[in-house]
Amino acid sequence: MVVRSLRLPTDLDQRVKAVAQARGVAMSALVREWIELELAALEQDQPISRADALRALASLRPLGGAARPLPQPYADEPASELRGSGA
Repeated sequence: MVVRSLRLPTDLDQRVKAVAQARGVAMSALVREWIELELAALEQDQPISRADALRALASLRPLGGAARPLPQPYADEPASELRGSGA
């Protein structure tokens, strides 16, 4: 294993310590676990455009009613025009 030095704000350090104590594990083990989980999530992540996300969300029906229309200007924009534009 490699030893790394890490600077944390005092309040963050205290929060991590409290979680580690509650779980009965060392802080270093907890931080390693969190890093591994985040890296695994990032490796499996597939970014989509905001327009695609809004279309997917708009297609969901609320518990008591019909789906709402997409907000403008996204309703008429093809996803390909918004992808990569920071939108």
